[in-house]
Amino acid sequence: MNATADVLKISPCQVGIVLLLAALVFSAGYSTSENTKGNEEQFDVFSYKVNQEVQPLMDKVMANPTEHNLRNANNKLIIEYESWGRRQDGKNKEIFMVYLAACETVIDTMQNGEQPDISEMNRLKNELI
Repeated sequence: MNATADVLKISPCQVGIVLLLAALVFSAGYSTSENTKGNEEQFDVFSYKVNQEVQPLMDKVMANPTEHNLRNANNKLIIEYESWGRRQDGKNKEIFMVYLAACETVIDTMQNGEQPDISEMNRLKNELI
């Protein structure tokens, strides 16, 4: 009984410290979320995907256009990048999807044994980056 009574005795100083710590925790979370929100608005997932994944893939397949490489690149464009693009939202989504179609056209042309016109693909890439 005596131990319970000791636990319930909290000094006003201790209450103040607890409230101050709680206020600091909540205010730190608020300011962090505000800073992160600004960075998210500036980051373009479509530009990043083009620079880091799609264009390097296209560069590799155009440098070594074997049937195997062309087929794998075309499958990756359709299965991975188009399905990813459909799930995303953003101002450059439409340009990204048209860019992927232009990449597929380049690959199809190469599979037919013809020299591709990459001007449309490059124009769209430049709009995205």
